[in-house]
Amino acid sequence: MDRRTFLKVGAGVAVMSPGIALAKDDFPNRPIRLVVGFPPGGQSDIFARRYAERVSPLLGVPVVIDNKPGASASIANASVARSTPDGYTLSFATSSLILYALLNSKAGYDPVTSFSPIAIVGETPMVIGVNKAKLPVENLEALIREIKANPGKYSAASTGIGAIAHYSLELFKMEAGGLDLVHVPYTGGAAALLGLIRGEVDLFIETLTSMLPYSQESGPLRLLAYCSDKRASYAPAIPTTREAGLPGMLASTFNAVLAPAGTPAAVVGKLADITHDVMSKTAFQDEIRASLIDPIADSNPVSAKDYIASNLEKWRLVTAKAKISLE
Repeated sequence: MDRRTFLKVGAGVAVMSPGIALAKDDFPNRPIRLVVGFPPGGQSDIFARRYAERVSPLLGVPVVIDNKPGASASIANASVARSTPDGYTLSFATSSLILYALLNSKAGYDPVTSFSPIAIVGETPMVIGVNKAKLPVENLEALIREIKANPGKYSAASTGIGAIAHYSLELFKMEAGGLDLVHVPYTGGAAALLGLIRGEVDLFIETLTSMLPYSQESGPLRLLAYCSDKRASYAPAIPTTREAGLPGMLASTFNAVLAPAGTPAAVVGKLADITHDVMSKTAFQDEIRASLIDPIADSNPVSAKDYIASNLEKWRLVTAKAKISLE
């Protein structure tokens, strides 16, 4: 079941667990803290700040960004999971919510049971790019054919073991029939991208945000496929992996607004309704797309929980099959 199916499930429904009291009618009556697991200035931080600016007037209270970077955002996510479930502390989470927990038994939270999701508000599919000089192929089919003909010859970068770029690479190898690629983990996206540009590695699967500026006509990179079932509105010339013959190669990071588990259903419902109002505005959607993020307006607490659970299971299988480990 794909993202669009999940986001339509239970639309408009807020589920209240037995024994959870309804929120006070005056919620909110003080500032809300939105915790971001990355430093100021990054893509997720900027999105979180724009989101906070839009929801604050509708809530009638300030929504304050609290940056807690470190350990792949697990410090931020664990702090929200431990906080009082009253709606005044929220997480602006990404795919690292899932991936870190898969590789760390002491993450301090469970991606599904530790949170009451408000909504999935954005998704950023990955893109498969190559160094044009090192791997002069024109399309995804030719890339796969070349790698299969030369097992172990070509190398692929990632932003580090256990990052979404690493998981996307392992999924690509599986979906393409068991490719033999040398994995070269770098310490972060900038280093990995520079390695691809310099020709230290041949291939990199990363977000368009990083890759697109270097893929113009005279640039060193060629982007072969967008890891989604729909072309990017901001780069429509790049075919999707489905169009390129690899329909199972769907990989993306996401942005989710989460409350701690046990947050009253009325509070979750109010936050979800306001989030839906904000994300439904065309002007705001255009602003988010300008950051090369696909805005999501049709999410709700039920579908968001299903989305996270589905992604957890998907990447759990990749973890096992690829034997991904930090040890």
